Amino acid sequence: PHSGGRVRIALAVDGGDEWWGRRLNVQVLGEGPVIPEVKWAEQVTVPSDDLPPIQFDVELAADESRWLVIRVSDPGRTEPCGSAAVDQYGSAIAYASPFFLRQGV
Repeated sequence: PHSGGRVRIALAVDGGDEWWGRRLNVQVLGEGPVIPEVKWAEQVTVPSDDLPPIQFDVELAADESRWLVIRVSDPGRTEPCGSAAVDQYGSAIAYASPFFLRQGV
């Protein structure tokens, strides 16, 4: 279980060699009062196969969220999904399955 502090996340994005150098946005979503909210967001560049995956740290309080979801979006596409909080980062192209920070969820 997460007891608060930094969560290290490594993200491998594989769209083939035509994606190397492509700019994408990554958001970490967690529990919000009504709908998921953005806990962290940043623009990233897709690395080539010979480079390590994208890595970043997210600071979270122990009780901030029981789970997290990674959303990868294209800042050049703007098809709304219904939430202004994530729409500002562009259209989603991938979501990771949720992962849980506490047992018994």
